[in-house]
Amino acid sequence: MPRSLAEGKTKVIILADEPEDPENPTITELEDGIDASCAIVASTFNLGPQASQTVDEKALCEEGNVQAFGSSEYAAEMDVFRYFQEAEDGGLPEEGTTQGEVGDAVFQMLKTKGTIAYIYMREINKKATEDLVAGEPLWGFKVAVDNPQRPTETTGYIKRHIVGLVQRAWLDAEVAGGGSGE
Repeated sequence: MPRSLAEGKTKVIILADEPEDPENPTITELEDGIDASCAIVASTFNLGPQASQTVDEKALCEEGNVQAFGSSEYAAEMDVFRYFQEAEDGGLPEEGTTQGEVGDAVFQMLKTKGTIAYIYMREINKKATEDLVAGEPLWGFKVAVDNPQRPTETTGYIKRHIVGLVQRAWLDAEVAGGGSGE
């Protein structure tokens, strides 16, 4: 079995509504979301489990400190590219007008503090731009977002830093049938 380079292999889908079965979202439910894979800065993308909390759980007969894992911890932060009309057309946020064009939709979905988003990530030996297929593994997260932040580094493209609090995680999720990739 070959190893796979990670570059270009992370597909991220953002949903406004919770799937009927969050651990097994259908292809149709995922296709109704936004494919944010090409709208997120790779170097700042951090979504997933972090080191869990620990608790001291030593029995009276044990010497030394004995710890057990406590509550799970998660990170949810990313920089998202902003998309705008051409300056001569007003320079306002781009809505996306052609089939499959995301425009500024990722930022627009995540720009309001308190917004709940359902973010699913596929990371397998397939390009991020390839369609979802039933049976593929996913990580899924229910995330409450904070106010977007302006990065301190203002070179490169205009972007905003999004930080979220993971409310729920599905680390053994799988793409269910029900859509074009069945």
